Amino acid sequence: MNKHGEEKPFVCEYCDLEAACKSTLTNHVQFVHQRLKQFKCEECDYGASRKGDLNKHILEVHTNLKPFECDDCDYKASTNQKLKVHIDAVHRKLKPYKCAQCNYGATQDGNLRRHILTVHMKFRPYKCQECDYSTSRKTQLRRHVKNNHMK
Repeated sequence: MNKHGEEKPFVCEYCDLEAACKSTLTNHVQFVHQRLKQFKCEECDYGASRKGDLNKHILEVHTNLKPFECDDCDYKASTNQKLKVHIDAVHRKLKPYKCAQCNYGATQDGNLRRHILTVHMKFRPYKCQECDYSTSRKTQLRRHVKNNHMK
């Protein structure tokens, strides 16, 4: 039993999550640990574990709807959160996410995680089939193949 008196007999084998329903545990394992992305975008190779995330992706990436406007410049964003990040980074010059290994600062935690993986851990999962080139970003691999191997 947890602290609220609710019994949670289903325990994740990968982390300390406890669930009251087996289906909750199954969904957790698939989406968090197996990174199952059952909802696929028809316009690009994006995949999501939840339909709502796919719908958000389509709205933000594949439509030109940008109703959130910056008061200080002509920047427009698809979400209020993206507008806030823009204002903090561009106009307020905030970089609250600091690397513990160097003086790098980031405006978003995801950028700091990517920095640590690629710069300090040398994580390069995208490998060229034609040569030894590898990179941390799929877009960089595509550019490499286009510039170096396509005639």
